[in-house]
Amino acid sequence: MSDENVKLFFTLVPDEEGYPPFSVESVWGKLTAVAGQYVIENIPFFTREATLGDVVHAVRINDRLEFRERHRAQARPPRRATEPRSLGRGHGVTTSLYALRAPL
Repeated sequence: MSDENVKLFFTLVPDEEGYPPFSVESVWGKLTAVAGQYVIENIPFFTREATLGDVVHAVRINDRLEFRERHRAQARPPRRATEPRSLGRGHGVTTSLYALRAPL
């Protein structure tokens, strides 16, 4: 297993309005003990195929590592911005508002 970060590339398909305005997105990854598998080290902005902490398979194509499939999700799902951050002051209000949120 290497401590060196590598760039992993995700192909993006724009929607009917042309969003996102890019055809590819890159994220940092670290090689795992299994050849060709990487742990994603930062949060992608556009791709929905994988996220921070996921283990993915990538193959080298034309001098870059391209995403092929997600092997397993991270151990704990990422916290959504709508979830309460702490149990500190105002926790009752935060919890009540969180319970009323619209379904995602």
